[in-house]
Amino acid sequence: MERRLTAILAADVVGYSRLMGQDETGTLERVKTLREALIEPLVESRGGHIVKLMGDGLLVEFPSIVEAIRCAVEIQEAQANSENDLPDNEQISLRIGINLGDVIVDGADIYGDGVNIAARLESIASPGGVCVSGAAFDAIEGKLDFAFSDLGDHKLKNISKPIRVYAWSVANTQMVTKTLSGRSSNGESGLIPPVKPAIAVLPFKNLSGDAEYDYFVDGVVEEVTSALCRVRDFFVVARATAQTFGEESDSASAISDALGVRYVLQGSVRKSGNRVRISARLNDSETGNTIWSDQYGSVLEDIFDVQDEIAEQVSGAIHPSIRSAEVARSKKKRPDNLDAYDHVMRAYPHLWAHNKERNQEALASLEKALELAPSYCLASALAAWCHAQESVYLWSDKPAAEKSEALRLAKSAIANLDDDATALAALGAVYAMCSDDLERAVHFSRRAVSIDPNHAWAWSRLGWALHFAGNAEESLSSFNKALALSPLDPLAFNIYFGLAANRAVLQDFEEAILLVEKGLLENPSARWAYRMLASYAANADQLEKAAASLKILLEETPDLTIGRVKAGMPNITPAYMTPMIDGLRKIGLPE
Repeated sequence: MERRLTAILAADVVGYSRLMGQDETGTLERVKTLREALIEPLVESRGGHIVKLMGDGLLVEFPSIVEAIRCAVEIQEAQANSENDLPDNEQISLRIGINLGDVIVDGADIYGDGVNIAARLESIASPGGVCVSGAAFDAIEGKLDFAFSDLGDHKLKNISKPIRVYAWSVANTQMVTKTLSGRSSNGESGLIPPVKPAIAVLPFKNLSGDAEYDYFVDGVVEEVTSALCRVRDFFVVARATAQTFGEESDSASAISDALGVRYVLQGSVRKSGNRVRISARLNDSETGNTIWSDQYGSVLEDIFDVQDEIAEQVSGAIHPSIRSAEVARSKKKRPDNLDAYDHVMRAYPHLWAHNKERNQEALASLEKALELAPSYCLASALAAWCHAQESVYLWSDKPAAEKSEALRLAKSAIANLDDDATALAALGAVYAMCSDDLERAVHFSRRAVSIDPNHAWAWSRLGWALHFAGNAEESLSSFNKALALSPLDPLAFNIYFGLAANRAVLQDFEEAILLVEKGLLENPSARWAYRMLASYAANADQLEKAAASLKILLEETPDLTIGRVKAGMPNITPAYMTPMIDGLRKIGLPE
């Protein structure tokens, strides 16, 4: 039996079943065109040959690992550019895994662990990304200048030993990463980018007693997986890999170990007549705890609408749940064992608090993250938001300096920008709060929700940007979307403040008061919001409530004046500023 050492590339189409469900004929034709017009010519030009096609995937062999990786990057870059004009849910994205290993040759086919590792690496690659094994990475060190992230050791299914994994993606080419020459893309050595957690969405159980209903259950899982793939805060294991685990056979812990993931999503679907009920739960493999669970019910009128609705609700709830779990995990680490990602996780609960002292703690954690990874886009964007809050929430007596620093950090984030919806939402907030460029603020916010349509905070920030720009109707719609996606989100209180600001523009001060009070019940530490409550109560002639609110506000900021409020606020439309300032003047705040 012949054996040889070779470079193996495995690739497949992300969300293939979903694309086929949307347009079967069109998808088949587009995938065929992709293979014939792009992949096959590039493979041939790099000396490789396609071993076999596998539905939505293919297996390729190269005599040179250098040429295999060059080919993979060229394919992903070309494909990303070719799909820019299409909506996110219609784009064809590829995952690619590459290994250098021993294979068994059987005629025109190849087998063995060398092939299996490439296939497992493909399954954990991000859409549009490439994952390579440590063996492949080591073999080309110093020969190529592509930026790869070190993802650490992964336990891959049916592979006896952990495999070191390195990842490349179009989005990360400008980030500070460990390159193949051993130096970062900005010339600094030894800087490793943050390692994100991973999640696997397992097949849901069909509890309906009707095997013909399996197609709907599969569709729900496909849509949930696709929705989660848009979230850049974690990796999502390819559905084809997750499907290899049955509904009953393995525990979440065993599955987590096999796939190298931290979180496992499981669920069930039950149909009765024209109604469907879906249950889902998210397990943390490190603690063994269920960190989120919920049930969803709907009437089956349009199957695809129901699948989309459930995927939206599940994804919107899971994102903040995983973020909270990552925060708790980072707190358990020793201070001398924190990476840049952990420092960002530690910053989040302080960011959510919306008060001066906690904001400073958040900034300190983010500065530590930037010391470790100076081009970490998310850390720069969140640090910029911290400085913006110092100005707008009246925590600093030098608002102009805070705005200037916020914009400096925002420009640093933009220079290293990737498709991270949280970073984009933070940038939208900074430009809305610190500049005259509301068009840019709206642009970043819209881009955030287009990348991750289930990102509650991004919808909230879009609501604020649109509100400042004077688009009250769309602003209201964005705030309501944010609240529907994640009513228990740690930043939900700020959605109520945004809804209140909308009502104030319409001179409905009574409703605005109720909404501010609801937000303060959610987060009493956001005491800056008493300026809204004092102003709206004064405009509603509820002078006793206005005076009490102003007293609390002055306890926080004793030297507060109308001038300081104006200096700290963004340059926004008179429709927003006028009722705010008029109310504060009415209750007696000095000029």
